[in-house]
Amino acid sequence: MTPAERWDILRIRRRHAGYRYLLAMELINLALQPLAHRWAPLNPLMAIAMALLMLLTMTRFSMLRATRMRTMVLGFSAIVLESVWLLLISLGQTLPIWFTALHLAVWILYLGLTTLRLVVNLIHEPYVTISVVMGAASGYLLIGYSGGLLLYSLWLLDPANFSLLLASTPAVGDTINALLASPSLMLGSMGYLTTVGTNLVEGRTLVAEAATTLITVTGQLYVAILIALVLARYHRRRA
Repeated sequence: MTPAERWDILRIRRRHAGYRYLLAMELINLALQPLAHRWAPLNPLMAIAMALLMLLTMTRFSMLRATRMRTMVLGFSAIVLESVWLLLISLGQTLPIWFTALHLAVWILYLGLTTLRLVVNLIHEPYVTISVVMGAASGYLLIGYSGGLLLYSLWLLDPANFSLLLASTPAVGDTINALLASPSLMLGSMGYLTTVGTNLVEGRTLVAEAATTLITVTGQLYVAILIALVLARYHRRRA
């Protein structure tokens, strides 16, 4: 990161716009989860839209050059896999375990790297604005979305991992109706993230308990790190 890149006003504005748009899209997606339970393709399409937004704004105009290309490759790979996965499940194809594992691994790596880069970017922002605060909030929600994807993948691999509050449990992997479990698991992940808990999802195995605990611990570490950064920034300004 060069001083010129750090203080390039146009890049800062575009990056900050990405923070705002991502947070808005995450909140809209949360609000639309009841609709996603009725129209199954909504969550995969929103995931593709969010990935594109992050690639075209935060990743493209990031101050971090070392991992930019790696993030771009992972992001476009996640978009391709999500598109293929949605096509396969809409055609009623049984999803092989290796494809589900690959789909999960690429998305977790992409969202994890994006969140890490987001935190480092926030640390190096030349000044704190409302957009920067919104960027921090969007990173917190990204952890929840990553957790939702993790829980859904574990449910696809073995439905016995979780008990879901659904009117009827859709068949796994044979029709697009399998996506109807996604909203419950996504909202459940947000409940675990905030430590509020949820009555939509109940872990039944040690694998499920480990996944939900990981979501909670990661979310709390993120909040603790952000509080420390804010206090440090405040202390420097007072000094």
